[in-house]
Parts: sequence; C-alpha cells; structure tokens
Amino acid sequence: MERVGDEAFERAPVGTGPWRFVSRAIKDEIRFEAFDQYWNSTQRPQVKNLTIKVIPEDLTRVAAFKTGAVDWIDSVPPAMIEEFKKLPGVVTTSLIAPNNMYISMDSVTPDSKFHDVRVRQALAHAINVDAIIKSVLFGQGQRYVEVGPGEAGYNPDLKPYPYDPKRARELLREAGFPNGFDTPCYNLTSPREPYQKEVGEAYFAYATAVGIRCKVVGMEYGTWITFGRRERQGHIDGLYSNMWGHGLPGDPGTAWAGHLHSYVAGKGWGATSLYSDPELDALVEELKRTMDVGQRVALIKKIAVMKRDRVAGGLTTYRPLVTFAWRDKVSFKPWPIAFWRSMQEIGLKQ
Repeated sequence: MERVGDEAFERAPVGTGPWRFVSRAIKDEIRFEAFDQYWNSTQRPQVKNLTIKVIPEDLTRVAAFKTGAVDWIDSVPPAMIEEFKKLPGVVTTSLIAPNNMYISMDSVTPDSKFHDVRVRQALAHAINVDAIIKSVLFGQGQRYVEVGPGEAGYNPDLKPYPYDPKRARELLREAGFPNGFDTPCYNLTSPREPYQKEVGEAYFAYATAVGIRCKVVGMEYGTWITFGRRERQGHIDGLYSNMWGHGLPGDPGTAWAGHLHSYVAGKGWGATSLYSDPELDALVEELKRTMDVGQRVALIKKIAVMKRDRVAGGLTTYRPLVTFAWRDKVSFKPWPIAFWRSMQEIGLKQ
C-alpha cells in the first residue's frame, strides 16, 4: 500500500488468506479464486471460485436468494427472519453484531441544551429502547448499558434508565425548558445495520413526544460516517444516531477513548466526542494504560457507572443482531461475531 497507494491497492489487493483476488466491479461484485497454497491446509477452500455480490437493498437481496441467483446472504430483514427459517433447504443463524449503538449529543458547548445533565437524563427516560427492539427490529437487538453481555467489565446490575416520559418532561422543566425545544437530529438513511434508518426515526419520535423536538436530517452513508469525525467536521450540534463497536473480545477501551474522552486535536483522543469531563478523561487514559485483566475489568465497571449516571459520551441503546441465511448445500462457518460479510470458511459440501 505504501508503494502503490490506496486506489491502486484496491484494484489489485494482496493478502494472506485462503482466497486470491481476481476482480472487482465497484458497487456490483468482487470475484475470488481459491488459493491452494493457503498455510492452513485443513481450511483451504473446497471450491475454485467465489463471487461476492453487493446488494444493499433488502428486497433485492432477498429476491436474489429466493430465485437462486445467490446461495448465501447476510442481513436478512428482521421482518422476514421467521419466513426464512421455514424455507426448505435453508439454514439461518443470528449473531450479535460488533456495533454498539448509541445516541451522541452536543454536551460540550455551554449554550447547548444537552450541556445540562438533566436534559441528557430526560432523553434517556424519553426513549423506549425495549419497544423499539420488539416492534421495529422484531426482537433482533440486544439491550445494553455501557457494556454488553460477554464484554469485559459487563455489569448485570447496571440498569438502563426506565422509559418514563413523565419524568422526562419534569427534568426538562427543571432544566428551564417547560415548553421543550427544537434541535437537529441526524439519521443514517443508507443500509448499515438492519433497519437502522427506522430505529433512528423511532428514537427521534420518542424524543419529540416529550418536548425534545427533532428536526430530522437524513444522511447517506458516506456523509454520515464522516459527519461525526471532529477533525473534519468540528463541532456538531443536536443529536446524532451513531455506533462504535467494542471489538474482540469485547472491550470498550478504544471506543471510550474515541467518544467519551474529550476531543484533543492531533492526539487521537475524542475522535467523535461531544463530551468533556476531566475526571472521566483521566479514568479513560488510565484504562488505556491498564493491562492487568482484573484491574481493567474493575476500572471499566467504575467508568460505566459514571458514564451511565452522567449520560456521558452518548446514550447507549442496543447491539444489533444480524441474521445470515444459506442453502444447506453450502458449508459455512461464521466468525464468532457477526461483522458484515464475515466468512471464516465457506464452500460447498462434499
């Protein structure tokens, strides 16, 4: 990459995996052929050719599978999962995606409405995340509070703010907004995680219902993914439906360094942060230096409680479930976490 640059590398990439790059048609497909000298002889592909089609639209992707144009798809639409489970000769699996979803808000500037912790807490009481998971995602989401089940520092005793629109309105009145206020609310409109656009719309409808009146601004993926980067965008007002995965084996240290720690230009801290708290900054920096597992877990739990109570670095909501479907003639083994297009092993059964 250093020799030829990013664009040239994309046209002819090299790597160490079981497949060799053949060709790529942007926004259409990528073709591979088996690499018969792959170092792990027990996991060498059993077929010669693999074509990955790029089909972002849900119904088009489903139609391609049902008509036999493709043999494997990711991101089965949540509303259609039960139907897919009943299809003859089809196997499905649903796995937690690596993206931890949250709502970022402008808590930095003194004149921001969300600078007041009571307003942030009002938002936390205003949004019924459990109802969104049930009704919008058809159950394909896992509620989490700061740290998800199975992640380092997970604390089952740390509970989310209960859905309580009455309390949300009281907090807004206490903060000096008896009639509520208007705010821009930025939402992704392109496919990323299942039904993410609809989830964002539900967030903002709940907020509006208690007086945090959202002026929704829709963004396609390219604009949305760069919108929150402070070195490009600078200050961001309002609410921003966002995500930052905790990686494997599931540790929030890097994510918190990016959206909980204050933004520090040129230093790597606070890449998308709209929050600033010296006490939490010091703890996040300590976390980055802590290698002992027991000490690290204890520190994560301490930060998580403070983060939850202050609604710091964003309001955590859910972790998506992603469903894969493939024909039973296909041999497929996913990675333990459902990152999009995560093929650890794929081929045809012998």
